[in-house]
Amino acid sequence: MPSVTALRDFDQKRRHFRLRYPKRARPVIRFDDQYFHVNELSEGGIRVEMRHPEVYFRGMTVSGRVRMKGGTSIEVEGEVLRIEGNELVIKLLTGPSFKDMMQQQGFVRRHYPLYFSKGQE
Repeated sequence: MPSVTALRDFDQKRRHFRLRYPKRARPVIRFDDQYFHVNELSEGGIRVEMRHPEVYFRGMTVSGRVRMKGGTSIEVEGEVLRIEGNELVIKLLTGPSFKDMMQQQGFVRRHYPLYFSKGQE
């Protein structure tokens, strides 16, 4: 079994930092006329929670608007990479900037200070 240090090293080798949101802090994304919660976000990808992700398929292009915590909103576009349980995993072609992600991480740290200290990072 890998050690915690090995897992953290693995996470750090990713191209983009992935921010997994606490339940109460999750942004909302709008696809067409439907709204879904965003569980995880990075400059290169997004995980969207939905009841019926099976209506999407691998390679399908999707676009929408994410309403971020703190009041900003960004357009996203990407391809469905896979479905994992009730999550749609999308590789983004257009999405949040590094600045957007730093603001989101700051928001979570300020409003949910214990979240990162519990090993949720």
